[in-house]
Amino acid sequence: MRIVVAAFALLIFNEGIDSGSAVCNSSLTCDFESTYCQFDNGSHGPETDTWLRDQKWEMLDGHEGTFVYAHKDSHEHSERTTLDLTSPPVCSGGPIQVSFKYNVNKVNSQLQVLTRCGGKDTTDVHTFKEYHSHPTWKKGNVTLQPCPHGDAEVVFRGSISPAHDMIGVDTISIATSE
Repeated sequence: MRIVVAAFALLIFNEGIDSGSAVCNSSLTCDFESTYCQFDNGSHGPETDTWLRDQKWEMLDGHEGTFVYAHKDSHEHSERTTLDLTSPPVCSGGPIQVSFKYNVNKVNSQLQVLTRCGGKDTTDVHTFKEYHSHPTWKKGNVTLQPCPHGDAEVVFRGSISPAHDMIGVDTISIATSE
C-alpha cells in the first residue's frame, strides 16, 4: 500500500512539472506582514539592491505594520537604480485592477506600475512620483490592460538614486474582471 501511495504522489508531482504553466490568480492581496506573498523582490544573487521587508522606517510617518521598500546600497553604486517587485502570475481575462499604498520620499524618485506579458514589459505604464515635504502614505489605484496571450505579472518598479532615496509599497490588492 505504501508503494501505491508513493507512486501516486510522484505522478501528480511530475504532471505539475511537465505542464509548463504556472497557476494564475484572478485576485491576490499582500500586506507583507509575514512574507512576500510569492512576489519576486528581485534578490537573485549577492547584490544588495532589492525590495526589503521592514516594520519601521524612521522617515515614514503614519504607517503601522510591515511593508516593502526599494533599497539601494549607496556604497556600491553611483547611478540611478531600477528595482522590480513582481507579482505571481495574474489571469488575463479582462482589465487588471491594482490598488496599493505607496510612499515616495525624494523628488527624483519614482514608482511605476505596469504589466509584464510573456517576459516583456508593456507600454501601459502608470507613474507615481508625488513628493511632499512631510512623508505620507498615498493610495494608488490603476487599471492595467490584460495581456493579449497568456497571463500577466504586475510589476512595481522603483527608480531611485544613491542619495538615500526610498520608495515604500504596502497593502497590494490585484483583481481581474473577466
